[in-house]
Amino acid sequence: MSSMKWTMFAFLCLVPLAIGDTISLQNVVTIDVPGARRTFPTAINSNGDVAGYFQESGTSFSGFRYSAADGTFATFRIPGAGDVIPGGSQIREQ
Repeated sequence: MSSMKWTMFAFLCLVPLAIGDTISLQNVVTIDVPGARRTFPTAINSNGDVAGYFQESGTSFSGFRYSAADGTFATFRIPGAGDVIPGGSQIREQ
């Protein structure tokens, strides 16, 4: 497991202990974009949707959104951009 996955796992496990009963950890999901060399989650919303970026073959990075509702990934690139690295702290609720 990569260090980013361990970091996300530790965060998801330890934050509920630190906060007490205000957060309920229900599911732990491994976020791996299919076919990616590495996956880097950067944001999560209250629905459990995750956004971030992933490394494709070589050194190219693209963005992704994982839908917790149906377990699917949507990936995206910006035409003309070298890499796509989303950095927001929230994902719009739908």
